Amino acid sequence: MNINIKMDIKKLSNDNIFGAIKTNIEDINELPPIVRKTYRTWANKLDEGGDNIKWVGDDPHRVLDLINNSNIKPASKRIHYEALANVLLAIDKNRFKKFVKNLYTVGIVIQQNIPIGDNDMSESENKNYISYNDIVNIRNSMHFTISLKDNIIHLILSLNTFIPPIRLDYLGMKVVYKETAPELDAKDKTNYWWIDDKNDNMYIVLNHDKIGSAILPIEEFVSKHSHFVYINGRVIKDIVKQSLELYPRDYLLCSPKNKDIAMGMPTYNSLIKQVLHIGAKQNIFRKAFINYWHDSSKRLTENELKNIAKYMRHSISTARSSYRKIIPDEPYSPHEDPV
Repeated sequence: MNINIKMDIKKLSNDNIFGAIKTNIEDINELPPIVRKTYRTWANKLDEGGDNIKWVGDDPHRVLDLINNSNIKPASKRIHYEALANVLLAIDKNRFKKFVKNLYTVGIVIQQNIPIGDNDMSESENKNYISYNDIVNIRNSMHFTISLKDNIIHLILSLNTFIPPIRLDYLGMKVVYKETAPELDAKDKTNYWWIDDKNDNMYIVLNHDKIGSAILPIEEFVSKHSHFVYINGRVIKDIVKQSLELYPRDYLLCSPKNKDIAMGMPTYNSLIKQVLHIGAKQNIFRKAFINYWHDSSKRLTENELKNIAKYMRHSISTARSSYRKIIPDEPYSPHEDPV
């Protein structure tokens, strides 16, 4: 594989970023979940058992040939190329730097040439779709101080509308109060809603999610041209604070019957179904948020859409190709003014 295209791969060309990459790793469990999942696909097909990744470095072309000969979509191939790059950097970043640059370059070329395709809603998607405005209307109609259950449902709707919806990482997320800014801890697999009361700051601390780790400050973002508040951190901070004052607890999302128990996925999905009256899961919030804010009438800039993608923990191209849909006969959606 030799790609004669000049591209700047900051992960490799920036000395500070490259220097921070951990290497001389042998255990796949030290790498992000999506890399582990992809690695196990290769290991199963190539009959390589165990968690030791050294066999990949012994002959990376075995894995590369497997990827190239696989009958999978271009977007999936890109994921495999980048997973292989991450595994090789973990094994020996200096030895495999040139090889990895080619892998990343191929991945970028694939991403740039993936057509957005047919973004019409399928029949099942249309049946289970609900617009951002409808979710907001349900949220605003709730009397969230009546019971723990109503409060938690209102909190779920708020977390998925005032700020960009993440995946299911709120489940099991603990609330922590500290008068310092957070730091990521690779050894800690718990995610946190971090509250710094002294400085009136809050953060989503993802020590462990689908693509790695991140710290997301709960802040307010206002669009440059339309002046819409497209990430309303101020309001969500107030809602979370009020919820925790009404029902003090260790978990951000608790059982609707017992505030001392973390909410599980079946309960989360059941509550969504109850309140939205459709058979939907977390992705419905992600689709609704993207379709609302990617609408040209909102006049968000490319950088502002990238801000949303950053908080949703995917790329802007993923937002457009996987979540952006043509919604039949959707009425004009006026901007929701900040509370």
